[in-house]
This record gives sequence, structure tokens and C-alpha cells, in this order.
Amino acid sequence: MVADVTDEAVNTAQAAFGRIDILVNNAAANNSLTPAADLTLAEWRGTIDVNLTGTFIISRSVIR
Repeated sequence: MVADVTDEAVNTAQAAFGRIDILVNNAAANNSLTPAADLTLAEWRGTIDVNLTGTFIISRSVIR
């Protein structure tokens, strides 16, 4: 199953498999090879969306 962690896609997994017993938050975006001075704001926001917001959204959904 493929899901976008920046979207509340955990509902799709719960619908397909029932309850979720184990969650491994391992999705990440990595711009570490790009110097911070060269990152665009869109790239920075994409990194934050995946690494922080995605983890929050998925964890919150599963805890409920």
C-alpha cells in the first residue's frame, strides 16, 4: 500500500486492514545534500511536511 504521510491517508489503511496494531513512522524527506542557503522555501516546507507534520498526522490518527 502506498500512502502520502502529509495527507490523512491512514484512514485508507484502516479501511483496508481494520485496526492498526503497529505503527512505524519511517517516512522522511532529506535535502541534506543541499546547503540550507540553496534550499527554496517550497523544498523546506516539503521537508517539514513529511518529517514533522506527516509523523504527527499519522500518529494522531492511529492513537485515536
